[in-house]
Amino acid sequence: MRELVFALEYEPGCNRVADALADHPDARVRSLSLHATAERLWRVDH
Repeated sequence: MRELVFALEYEPGCNRVADALADHPDARVRSLSLHATAERLWRVDH
């Protein structure tokens, strides 16, 4: 199994989940599945 670590940049107010995570820096999201193409990235989180 491989581990993937990355950082996302976003504009506040555009994504409620990202805003909630920014407001609660100790919160964590675990990805169940990750699928990527050259143009898109899909994640299933829990």
